[in-house]
Formats: sequence, structure tokens, C-alpha cells
Amino acid sequence: MQFTRGMSLYRRYTSGVLGSNSRGRTKDFITIYTPDVHVRILARALIMKKESQLSPRQKGDPNLSFIRATPEDVDAFLELEHTAAKSKTYSGTLDKDEALREFVENEVYLIYRDGQIVGSTELQMKSPEHAYLAGLVIHPDFRGQGIARKAALFRLGKLKGVKRIDLVTHPENLKIINLYQSLGFKIEKRIENYHGDGEPRLMLVKES
Repeated sequence: MQFTRGMSLYRRYTSGVLGSNSRGRTKDFITIYTPDVHVRILARALIMKKESQLSPRQKGDPNLSFIRATPEDVDAFLELEHTAAKSKTYSGTLDKDEALREFVENEVYLIYRDGQIVGSTELQMKSPEHAYLAGLVIHPDFRGQGIARKAALFRLGKLKGVKRIDLVTHPENLKIINLYQSLGFKIEKRIENYHGDGEPRLMLVKES
């Protein structure tokens, strides 16, 4: 029975037919189908493939896409955070419960290239006129390829019309400082022990 439902799901996705309710909203097949882990993995892979075809892609890198993370992505998200955990210039999220809270409070996106997760990026709406650019992590194997800049442009593209956009970064994180200054951000102030880790942070701001 589990296998039959899983294959039904597979056929419906590979044929390009999305199930929907009477109001035309796409159903989450993971929740309405089998709890069997193998089928859920298959379903997730198919959904991610479908979403990646519909997600925003970046000019100059058509294989790069940003997909909104769900609680099912928390382990992949934490793996990325751990790759930056030893750096004093980044205060990452290492606790699963904390990560799940981030998924609720922020818009968290996983960055894919050719179907492989290469990073994550976040934003938070403080108010309709104020947005905060939260974490940005690129896997070490993919750094230096312009992905961070594309992630910054992706987030800014979602925030058109927002009057104030800000972020914090370590004073020694010169690549990030230079990146955002090239996009119109200015250093507003220095804050000591911002994350409670004993390290200072700079607040960068873009206002319109």
C-alpha cells in the first residue's frame, strides 16, 4: 500500500500534474501520503525539483536557484551553519530548536546549484518599511564564485520599496563589507559584543 501510494505520487509529479484542492491550491504530498521514509525522501526530491524549476534564478548563472526552506530542511541548514561555526566573523545557528525558530521568524532560503545545496540566506521583515538581512552562508567548496553577491541581490530584489534595510557583520569580514558597500550600504555604527560572543559587529544600512 505504501509503495502504491508512493508510485502514484511519482507518476503524478513526473507527468507534470500537480494535485490541488477545490480552491486550486497545491497540496503538500508529503503530509497526505505515506509516512514511509523512503517514499517521503522520493516525494521531497520531486517537490524540490519542481520548485527549483519555478524558483527565481540569477542572471549569469541559470543553474542557481533559491528555494524557501521548510522544517524538513533543518538538518541541511545546520550542516551549512557548522561549516562557518569556527569563524569569529560569523555567529551561526547550531541548535536545532533555534534553527526551527529561525524558520518561523525569518524567510530562510537554501541556495541550489544544479540541484546541490551550496548555501543559505535569510531575511526578516521587522516592519513593512524595515527589513533585516540575516544569515548568509556559502559552503566552503563554493566560495569565491560570486554566489554571495547573487544571494545579496536575490534578497534585495525581494525588498524593493522597503525604506530601511540593514545587517550586521564582523569588522574583519572585509569581503562582506565591500560587497554590501558596492550595493549602496553604508556603515552606520559599531556595536560591541552584539551576539554575546565577545566580538564587535558593524551595522550596515541602506535607506531610500
